[in-house]
Amino acid sequence: MHHNVIGVVLAGGQSRRMGQNKALLARNAPAPQQVIAQTIEQSMLYFTCQQIVKAGVTQLIINGSSDAYSDHIIAHIAVNLAVPVARISDDEAAQGPVGGIASVLTHATVKTDSVYIFVPVDLPLLQALDLAQLIQGGCVNQRATHFEKQPLPLFIYDVTSGQKALEQQRVKNDRSVWCLASLLHALTLLSAEPSNWLNANTPQEWAKAQALINPN
Repeated sequence: MHHNVIGVVLAGGQSRRMGQNKALLARNAPAPQQVIAQTIEQSMLYFTCQQIVKAGVTQLIINGSSDAYSDHIIAHIAVNLAVPVARISDDEAAQGPVGGIASVLTHATVKTDSVYIFVPVDLPLLQALDLAQLIQGGCVNQRATHFEKQPLPLFIYDVTSGQKALEQQRVKNDRSVWCLASLLHALTLLSAEPSNWLNANTPQEWAKAQALINPN
């Protein structure tokens, strides 16, 4: 079956530990600098969108508020990456990545050919090939999929199953992505390069990532 693969950038967090919006940080700033990108193309948001598009998605959704990501930014990304781009804000504030996933799936039109890959915006070493592997594994096995020891990125094969799992999760009062993956009976794949999943949520983690991106 041909799938309509929708890529979602989870960029709705408050970035409290980083001290500023990590989605708008300049990815290639010299270490250990932590500066806001002067153009959207320099930002973590754009880099993440770019890797998702390279992985083969047919459209993008940016999970975040209009205050952080204006219509101009959304349109600019759509033109540059040549895919439709929409923005969906969180229905409830401060609910973490699962809140973003729930907000997107709540607004999703249930189509039998639509599948979703949810990618956080704080992975400076993210690679399109890894995301393509996740999408392929999920589509072939027709089930939710993630990498070993990494709850995100998370591929969700069936919107209805995802919505039901989120309802069960609310009853359990567990907002972790691990809980959601468990309720989805997600398949676990081995990652070729575990180092690609370095999170950058704090200035210290950001400096470490920058040193790897710009070793000189």
